[in-house]
Amino acid sequence: MQYYPIDETLARRAREMTSYSDYVPGSATAEYRRSVDEAASLAERQKQKVDPIHHERIDQLLDAYARRLAENINQGNAITARAPSILIAGGGNFPARKKEKQNQNQMVIFVVPNTTEKNWSITFP
Repeated sequence: MQYYPIDETLARRAREMTSYSDYVPGSATAEYRRSVDEAASLAERQKQKVDPIHHERIDQLLDAYARRLAENINQGNAITARAPSILIAGGGNFPARKKEKQNQNQMVIFVVPNTTEKNWSITFP
């Protein structure tokens, strides 16, 4: 199993844009690793239940999960760091148009195209 990098600088900036509390260095990576370790534990339990010919596929799925999770965390942090929360900026300095663009970009992470129709559906992880 391989861990993929989490951009701690982006995670810190995203936290600063949404909260007055301090960012704990390494917390984004620790949360990512906890999630991947939980998935690895699940994969090992599944390997015990199935024929050994399926073990490689389970490992591939685990690696894909770890890679995509890291990509999504980094992308989400990059989007969050673009504009401050209204609680941080205050009503007078709040960049409303910038925040609208940020919200639209965040929705892209959760929207998955329905391939059979021209509709879009929202899925939450």
